[in-house]
Amino acid sequence: MDTDQANTFMQLKQTNSIGRPRTITEGDMYELMRYLKKGYTVSLACVKSGVPRSLFYAEMKRNEEFQDKITAVRDEMTSRATGIIYNSLRRGDEDTARWWLDRQDRRERNAQRAKEFRLVKKLTVTKTKTYQETEAVELEVDTR
Repeated sequence: MDTDQANTFMQLKQTNSIGRPRTITEGDMYELMRYLKKGYTVSLACVKSGVPRSLFYAEMKRNEEFQDKITAVRDEMTSRATGIIYNSLRRGDEDTARWWLDRQDRRERNAQRAKEFRLVKKLTVTKTKTYQETEAVELEVDTR
């Protein structure tokens, strides 16, 4: 590196920070919101707007205003999707009805599994139960 390049580098280093930005700029925020409103996932919105995903989540933790804006966009998208599903069900769309029932069934099964897991975890943590009581509960949990 010659002296002119070294001087230019030192000037840049003194005036501008080199490397990734530590916060999300207003322009980044605008781009992120634009992509999220189109229904993009956070990962894809970050890629499209040039914001590292780690920076996005760090900003979510430290910046309450940013978190509120992102939450509002997500809530708006959820509301839109719910309205579309509701309208499809009202029109009698059989595919949407099957999808909806499948989702509800999965939620119920997952809730039951979570309840069973908490029960087993509680018995494992609390060692005050007798062997017969523990065995009876575990047998009940394992028969799915």
